[in-house]
Amino acid sequence: MIIQEERTISFPEMQRRWAIAEINSEFCRNRDPGWRKKILSQLESENKAKQREGIKLFLQNSDRKKLIDSISGGRAWYLVSLPIDQKELDTLRTINYHTWNEYTKGTRRLRDAAESVTDNTGLDSRVRGIVCGLISRKIEMRGITCISDNEKGPYDIVEGNARLVAVYYHCILKKLKLFENDEIEIVLGVSSTK
Repeated sequence: MIIQEERTISFPEMQRRWAIAEINSEFCRNRDPGWRKKILSQLESENKAKQREGIKLFLQNSDRKKLIDSISGGRAWYLVSLPIDQKELDTLRTINYHTWNEYTKGTRRLRDAAESVTDNTGLDSRVRGIVCGLISRKIEMRGITCISDNEKGPYDIVEGNARLVAVYYHCILKKLKLFENDEIEIVLGVSSTK
């Protein structure tokens, strides 16, 4: 991934993109549609005060607040283009959570997670659902967020693990094209303390 200084974003902008992704994900599908619509309207507003209010409401109702808070300090935030090729995707590691560690047998490599889902089609119905959503263009790709201690990686996926596993499975393992220009815009937080 190539970091360009002119694509620097703020921490609140990272939070806004994360919130948009989460509101559109299966984690919020069972929530009150009025609540989701209100927050999305605020998050997608051009008005910065409304965006801040949307972020605040999202964080008040999210079990991911602790994770978001834990990655906030000492990072520079960027929008970067992630090429959809094996070399680039192999620099990504899944989040250090029990389920993803199980799928990867502890390696946390994105490839291992994608192969595990492929070998055991009943293993993660979310990933299978996302593959179908990617094909029909109904999956929100904004908000995928990675962090790293340096610009060269490896990069830990903190938001968008299932989406990136589905992309790896479909585009690399099955060798099918999904994205124009073969890239995805993601948020990258690089530690500025190391």
